[in-house]
Amino acid sequence: REDLFAKEIIDMPLKQTIQNKSNSKEANEALVDHLYNSGTVGLVKRFIQVLRDTSSSYEVHEEIARILEGTLRAHNVVTDQSLPGQPEYGHRWYTEAIETHGSITVIIVRCVFTGSARVGKSSLKYLLLHNTAREDKTSTALLEAPELATFSEAAIDCNLTKGIIDGSIWKVVDDEVLGKLVSQAPISKRTDSFPSNALPIEKTKKTAPDQRSPQNSKGAQSVQTFDSLLELEEARKQFLQKYNISTEAEFNLESCPLIYLLDTGGQPSFQHVIPLLLDFPCNFLHIFKASEKLTNSYKNVYCCDGITERRKANSRTSWEVMKQSLTAAFSMSMKSCHELKAFDQSVEPKLHVLLVGSHLSHLPKEPEAKRALLDHNEKIIRELKGRPYAGNIVPVDREVRYEGIARYFLVDSDLQGREESIHTHKIADHIRSMLSAKEFQLTMNVPKVWFCLQLITSSVRKKMWKYTELRQFCIQSKYIQLAHADGQLHALVTLFHSLGVYVYFDLPGVSREEQWICTDATFLYKEISKVLTVQYSEEDFCGFKETGEVLESQCEKLFKQHKVSDDIPARWLLDILVHVGIAAKVIQNEKIHYFIPAVLSENDLALPNGSLATLGFTFAFHSQLMSQLDTHCMPTGIFHRLAVDITSRETKALGQGITKPWTYIANQSDSTRFMFSQEASRILLTLEEDIITLHLLVPEYFPKLDLTLSELCKLIREEMCERISYISQQVFGSELLSQKATLKTGVICRRKDCKDANMHLLMFEDNDPIAGICTRSNMYHSMTSRESLWNCKEPGSLPEKLTSTSFEFANVHYLRYEETSVPIKRHSSIVASNSSHDSIQKRVAISNIQIQDVADSEAVSKWRGVCRRLGVTDGVITHSATTYITGEGGGPSEAFYAAMKSWRDEQGEKTTLSVLTEALKKSGFHEVVNQLQK
Repeated sequence: REDLFAKEIIDMPLKQTIQNKSNSKEANEALVDHLYNSGTVGLVKRFIQVLRDTSSSYEVHEEIARILEGTLRAHNVVTDQSLPGQPEYGHRWYTEAIETHGSITVIIVRCVFTGSARVGKSSLKYLLLHNTAREDKTSTALLEAPELATFSEAAIDCNLTKGIIDGSIWKVVDDEVLGKLVSQAPISKRTDSFPSNALPIEKTKKTAPDQRSPQNSKGAQSVQTFDSLLELEEARKQFLQKYNISTEAEFNLESCPLIYLLDTGGQPSFQHVIPLLLDFPCNFLHIFKASEKLTNSYKNVYCCDGITERRKANSRTSWEVMKQSLTAAFSMSMKSCHELKAFDQSVEPKLHVLLVGSHLSHLPKEPEAKRALLDHNEKIIRELKGRPYAGNIVPVDREVRYEGIARYFLVDSDLQGREESIHTHKIADHIRSMLSAKEFQLTMNVPKVWFCLQLITSSVRKKMWKYTELRQFCIQSKYIQLAHADGQLHALVTLFHSLGVYVYFDLPGVSREEQWICTDATFLYKEISKVLTVQYSEEDFCGFKETGEVLESQCEKLFKQHKVSDDIPARWLLDILVHVGIAAKVIQNEKIHYFIPAVLSENDLALPNGSLATLGFTFAFHSQLMSQLDTHCMPTGIFHRLAVDITSRETKALGQGITKPWTYIANQSDSTRFMFSQEASRILLTLEEDIITLHLLVPEYFPKLDLTLSELCKLIREEMCERISYISQQVFGSELLSQKATLKTGVICRRKDCKDANMHLLMFEDNDPIAGICTRSNMYHSMTSRESLWNCKEPGSLPEKLTSTSFEFANVHYLRYEETSVPIKRHSSIVASNSSHDSIQKRVAISNIQIQDVADSEAVSKWRGVCRRLGVTDGVITHSATTYITGEGGGPSEAFYAAMKSWRDEQGEKTTLSVLTEALKKSGFHEVVNQLQK
């Protein structure tokens, strides 16, 4: 405070007010409150950094910095990037550690196996690692510890040079392999930055975390000691002896490619929340049964004890699971890129998805087999086209396509049948080579001492460490500096968290002494996955299986019942689940409850028709190749976090001037739909396709409330938009998502003339309350009264020409509003209805689907002529022909599609439906024009 006073940053009246406080803590809080409220919170953040950069009186300054940080957390500004330990400071400590100690170049290939239960995920992983079939056929638990392999030439004792060069030979990494990699690397000469021996850790009684050292002189060491650190110190000594080095500075591991294979299991409960938990960049292998139709439903299988399998029916299809997995992969790619770039701007993690069909030997006999392959091709190619992750799906080279047909990798991991085994080994070699390629790798320099710490912590049994324990060990081993211990350790664990090695969350409102660090990410994720498997338990602990709710006082018993490791503090685990948005913390009747929606079963509950049209929310993702937004997706994890947010965060009660939470109705909810109520209405949220839908249920007594129907719709829509925007920023970061996507709202499009049977939106227009744009056809449609009420900007501006009837759902009576025969009068400034087709065509941009329809029509026979009439240059036409016809990358249809896409991308708004239909007419394709106009 005195430093700030001396610099005249604080004016005299405020200085006097602060000095009059009864104690220093109140004075500090008053100071921070003033800086926050006056918009100068950045000053106190700089003050915190000044305190930590000052080496004298370190312990005192650290205590003051913690007090100030606590006040900042109370104002919810802890995530601001200018705080110590946040991205810009993380980059500082990361760079400084590399400059001081040197670095290890780490090449990481992380592969996550997803898919339904019993499709062969574990069998494929085993085949890739060992090149033979897996004998154990039991279903894999929710999450398995990752297998680690390498394709380093130094680790493989083999004369097959080609296999080493192209990466088709992998070696499972163990101590022997790691020893080879270290022994063949040159010994580093940088020994000046390390002491010959670390400070000894004497076996003494534990010191309470809040006890402070009386030594505050410059360079003094912290005196906290922990018995548990003896295990780490012994592991460090063994580490130095194993690699025959005297200090970590001599350790070297040049160009070490490490392939992590993570099997997530096939349980929906964990698949729903993967993007909320995992932050690291991955390549995804999605496995499905090629011997069955994608539209078939499946049964979940959970092996709870490694022997007994429990099955549970599921209404979802394999196709729905595939789309969910692809959306989850896309969601994770946005998170990981953001986290790692904070350390190294050159890191560009990219998303790659491999679709793998299993059970090749179970395919039907010819010609049904060919028909099955073509059916899968049709569904995958046509229905995934236009989605934001479509470009991340790795195409299958012609030479490895089964029967020259399958557009996905087809294997039989059980290696049954001679021909099937030969093809499977060929595919396995191809997949290993692909995953070993540079574009699938994440290459990053990791500070040498940080890398050594990770190896040491991975070698001990204990995986859960208090922040203060690991901090003490790093200080005494000289991995971090005492004067900047918290900032450097924060950067270290955050980097390893982003790489998927550690788990560390800087929980707001929790002191550093109460924070925990998990040095094995998959250990923690596996324990969390146990909590999510309650549906496979024979007993329902306190109704948790049915409601997803549990009292705080019962959580420890619940964790024990599901065999969650005792090493994990129950309270900290609950805080983690709340922090990432998997659980909601709710106070009811002066008791703390936790609500975890992902544990609920999929009961296939009856879905009521709402009182009005169904409202929908999705994100329109910006495409680098298109001038408009036409790829829509709801990132995985937002739906369940929305249920958590509605349950835990209060809002202004509808039609009332008070703050009140929505009430969760357990007996009308399951894992894919959630019912909430307030006095004025009930809402049912569901996740269907790439859209969160909202069904509004208006109670019979609603007309007696002082609230119009249009006001109710406006309040609900605005609140849900605010919540989804807030959640998406919490999960993906405000800047990242705003650069990539825009939240869109509309009603579910049910137009009979819309050819797309998949669920999609009629998006609201800002300047027209009674018109919308179909997200599939890009066509304008006028809205009915039941639909337009959701887009009412000013309550009462639209006539509520609706009649109501009563209906019953779950023993409650609601109103259903129906259209009257009186049409809504359109404003003169608005485009005419769809009967004025020509005027609409002049302002409607062409969608990808329309371009694909034209490319697949008879117009492909004269595609060059049509392109020239559109104004496509000869250079573009020649390039498309060379790429897709001469180069055997497809055919005339693909070349036609690519040329028209280039034309649309270059011309932008000029590429209207009217221009396209005119060119088709002049080329003689009138029937194609008629189909487009329909």
